[in-house]
Amino acid sequence: MGRILCATAVALLTFAGSSSLEASEELSPLLHLDVQHQDGRVIPVSVVRTIDGKGVKRFPGVAGAALSPSGDEIAFVDESLNLVSLDDARRTTIKPRDLKIRGERFFPSGPSWSPDGKRIAAITVVLGRTVGDNQWAVGVFDTKSGTQSSRHPVPLDTAAGCPYCMAAVNKFRWSPDGARILLSWGNTIVIDVESKRTNVVSATWSSAEWGDGGNVVYFFEVGREPGVMQLKGFYATDLASGKRELLLAADSLADSEITHSAFVHIPLLNSTYDCKQLVINSDVEGDGTMLRFYDLSKQDPPDLRKPDKTTKVAETMPQVVWSPSGRSIAAIAASEWEVFKLMRFDLTTDEWSVVANLALGDDTPPEAFAFKVLSWAK
Repeated sequence: MGRILCATAVALLTFAGSSSLEASEELSPLLHLDVQHQDGRVIPVSVVRTIDGKGVKRFPGVAGAALSPSGDEIAFVDESLNLVSLDDARRTTIKPRDLKIRGERFFPSGPSWSPDGKRIAAITVVLGRTVGDNQWAVGVFDTKSGTQSSRHPVPLDTAAGCPYCMAAVNKFRWSPDGARILLSWGNTIVIDVESKRTNVVSATWSSAEWGDGGNVVYFFEVGREPGVMQLKGFYATDLASGKRELLLAADSLADSEITHSAFVHIPLLNSTYDCKQLVINSDVEGDGTMLRFYDLSKQDPPDLRKPDKTTKVAETMPQVVWSPSGRSIAAIAASEWEVFKLMRFDLTTDEWSVVANLALGDDTPPEAFAFKVLSWAK
């Protein structure tokens, strides 16, 4: 089961709000990973559906897709960057020859839509003779014309040793105002799209997320001693001042039982679209996943020792993504028997429900889980 869950499940969470989900949330498209078996092969499939189950669109052979904020297009990378409308009426293909640097190619990870859907970011690489010679970058493209508007070099340490160390990208997300891009993979950086400045937020392996509307980055850091990975602490960096603050030290994290996420060796952070709410999910050794929720309108920075809500689930779900309104979650959840389901959790009622049974299983190619497997349109 471990090889499947390396970077797999996602949860979408509802926080404080009305006792029932809004109808708009029921109808907002949700993209998730599944597989289908064909001619003795297991093929990844990106599926777009509504929570009420009335609309389902399947994209066979597509993994690591991202749903547009409007919910009417998906984007994914194969050899090219592809933008495809759900009604199949529009398709934009940006090929490697369209990139700015000779020999540059798209790295097969999930792209990231800007909040207004007018731009999209993708990771690129020019492979060198050795890993140390690789040239990594984030390219930004206009979603209508397909033209590249900017290219932002990425430090080698950010790339997590790829291509020889296929670590999953932890965070690749625009700030709510569309001014910056957060990339957490090996270390953590923030790219200012207009000024083209790159700020190294964490110089070591880390798990990061936006806070305070995109003006602050919260992150866990991990020390990497030979054969050992240990949490060093939970931090915040204010991007305006550059001030870095230790919010919770390693011993306090241990006392609070905040540990690694399943098979990822580090807790995972996820905030809502507006960065007003935060969830941290970490593994409960041999016993599922613990989810901790923080209302950042009440406590910013959050005191991780005092979550506003917690819930423990028996399934493994190492990644989390919020619903559009911030009042509900959906998750690709895996039981210890390799049974995968798409589930939703309503935090106003504390109830889980099954949205769909999935064909994912032990025969699913591990690379299908290497990148983002869930996204929810606004």
